[in-house]
Amino acid sequence: MQRWKHLILAGNRSFELGHVPKARSAYAEALFEAERLLADSPDIDDAIAAYVTTRHNLADLFDVIDEPERALEHLKAAHARLLRLLAYADGASPCHLAARRHCHRTRTELLRFALSHGVEASFDPEPAATRPPATLHCFPGIALA
Repeated sequence: MQRWKHLILAGNRSFELGHVPKARSAYAEALFEAERLLADSPDIDDAIAAYVTTRHNLADLFDVIDEPERALEHLKAAHARLLRLLAYADGASPCHLAARRHCHRTRTELLRFALSHGVEASFDPEPAATRPPATLHCFPGIALA
């Protein structure tokens, strides 16, 4: 977890200073580390938080540099990953409970992005190549007011 923290803080510093390539590189490394943590961390809640945070930081970066489609893909990837964890983990397991807690954040960010960018608010985890660009997907039955 220390390596991930170091990378995410380095990315945040670079992002705040406007060094986008350095921030992107640090966040990409942090995402790799977060994926590793998801695979074998004893603290699944921290691992999920690291993964979600990294995806959201990447989304913020791409949004700032005017690449909203790439930002959206990171938000959707975070949410889709949690939905998969919910689907495959035992309902009482620490993994399932942590994924459920963090799922609220990913859904909220998707809806916030939809409102601020004027995209459709639905969620479909299929690859971007098979659907129109800039389409946001959410849980069935949930719509923006």
